[in-house]
Amino acid sequence: MTNQAEKQTFIFTAPDDTQIYCHRWPVEKPSAIVQIVHGGAEHAGRYNGVAQALNEQGYTVYAEDHRGHGRTGEINTKLGDMGEANAFERVCDDVLSLGRRATTENPGVPLVIIGHSLGSLITQRILLQHSEEYAAAVLSGSPDIMGIAAGAELVHAEVDRVGRDQVSEVLDAATVENFAAAIPDAESPYDWLSRDREQVKLYADDPWCGYALCTGVWQDLIAAMLVTTEVSAVAAALRKDLPIYILSGSDDPVHADWTAIDRLAANYRDCGVQDITIKNYNGGRHEMFNEVNRDEVIAELLDWLVNTLS
Repeated sequence: MTNQAEKQTFIFTAPDDTQIYCHRWPVEKPSAIVQIVHGGAEHAGRYNGVAQALNEQGYTVYAEDHRGHGRTGEINTKLGDMGEANAFERVCDDVLSLGRRATTENPGVPLVIIGHSLGSLITQRILLQHSEEYAAAVLSGSPDIMGIAAGAELVHAEVDRVGRDQVSEVLDAATVENFAAAIPDAESPYDWLSRDREQVKLYADDPWCGYALCTGVWQDLIAAMLVTTEVSAVAAALRKDLPIYILSGSDDPVHADWTAIDRLAANYRDCGVQDITIKNYNGGRHEMFNEVNRDEVIAELLDWLVNTLS
């Protein structure tokens, strides 16, 4: 068994003086570092089970609570508010800073990045400019960025109407409420996340989960992400030998009946990336790491990591 230390927490100060709350699950003499980038309206502490499984494989794990999320949101602004214009880019910078700190604390150890949902979009944006810093990338529950971008006019109108730092019921209905409605006979607004009733309840009872994102988050997300859909821009910047693992549930409403996953993989292949593995979990919903078959999901991820990093 790997010699795992207790989970640690620490805070680093971003260049704009924002306090970024971080988690670290260390092991002695790690063979790899895995950085987890969490999704929207949740926090990094929810990945404790995944981190422990990675520890057992000999990997040290790092993660931060994004701006407007978890303890970072609590100590700086408020939940759901990432901050002033271009906040999404500053979140990407925070993730980069934490990864670089991780490699400084563990010199010579390869760094892998795992991004879920909003974290997948953050990861895709970072890889556009910094793929050389990572030994591999994992994208979980990737949303349909083209579908989100199609609502840009509505997003801009709602920012003008209510302000960047406010929640729009219109945008919430077009996104999260729409995802919830995709699950037949749902017993809660969060059933679209998982078929596991206990995991859904844990999410519903978590004070750092389930809130709406402010309009400015959606505006910044669209502005930052559209470039990742341009094959010529990605091809010019992305390392062609980067191994990428894409996983999602077949019944996850965020990928528009798998079209977003197909488009994502096709874009990377068109850019010259060949080492792409795709896992489609039949019946799975949005959070495959919290699904009824999560042991299978995590085991297959670990197998891929071992084979990729060997």
